[in-house]
Amino acid sequence: MHRAWARCLFSLTGQKTCPVKTEKDLNYDILKITMIIQGSFPELSRYLEEMPVKMPDPGNMEVTAKNLSDYYDSLDGQQHAYVKEHFSKS
Repeated sequence: MHRAWARCLFSLTGQKTCPVKTEKDLNYDILKITMIIQGSFPELSRYLEEMPVKMPDPGNMEVTAKNLSDYYDSLDGQQHAYVKEHFSKS
């Protein structure tokens, strides 16, 4: 799940309210994490083109906020798994 959802707020009624990310916000987040991966983990950047992301239905290639959020989550998960595997103390 996108990190924005991890920062959901609770309203006065006790209900959880979450920020809605626009496509522009998600594209910015994707660009930012891609640049971090390329700058900090260049050896990982070669896998960016091979990201395991479910693409939209081939008959309908429309990019949606859900697709972008899923792609961001894949990038984020890949980065965190790499850091955990290569930089965590054994």
